[in-house]
Amino acid sequence: RTSGPTRRSTKGGWTPEE
Repeated sequence: RTSGPTRRSTKGGWTPEE
């Protein structure tokens, strides 16, 4: 699990991968 932005949302926002 990374605290940084790894997965990109379809809305263009960054979502943390948990």
